[in-house]
Parts: sequence; C-alpha cells; structure tokens
Amino acid sequence: MKRTLQCPVCGKEFTTDQNAKKYCSARCRRKANQLKARKDVLQEYSCAWCGDTFLSMRRKKYCSKECRLYANGRITRRKKVQPIIPALSLSQVALLSREAGLSYGKYVQKFQLS
Repeated sequence: MKRTLQCPVCGKEFTTDQNAKKYCSARCRRKANQLKARKDVLQEYSCAWCGDTFLSMRRKKYCSKECRLYANGRITRRKKVQPIIPALSLSQVALLSREAGLSYGKYVQKFQLS
C-alpha cells in the first residue's frame, strides 16, 4: 500500500510503500542525523549523590565514578571535604546584602556566613 508523506527536512512530498521510511532521500536522512548530532551540546546536570553541578553531553545521574559507587553502596566510607569559603569583610557582606535586597542579618542567615 503506497503512502504519501512529506519529508521533515526539505518539505518535499514523496510516495513510499515502506512503513519505516521517513525521508525522501538518503541526503535528507543524513542531514537529519547531522542535526540530531548537533543537539548533543554540553548541558548542566546535578549529581544525585553529592549535589555538585557538572557538564555532560549525555544525561548522567552522577558526576563521577566515585559518586556512583558511593550511591550504590559499593564504597561505605566517604571523605568529608569542607568547601573553602573565602572570608569577606563586613563592608563586602553589607554591599552584597544591599544588592540582594536583604538586610545584613537576613543575608548572613540565608548564606550561613560567620
């Protein structure tokens, strides 16, 4: 049974008797595959274990092999790494709180500065 379809790449109408055929020619098929490949750009994801953000071309759940092993219970001990928070002066914190539209106390409480 012949069907009339419209090519999603060039818009040309064509007839086919194959159910799997989507494109009018091999050239349009290759062009569509190239466009799909370009969609694979770096995207930002959040690690399900440590919460860090990381860039990847594919959807991943964990930022590293180490996080994946911790999450799956294969490694039981984890080193605690304290983030390095730069010391800010009082005037710098006051300026940041004004820019954020918060009072000094609320800004310090929200970002847990000490």
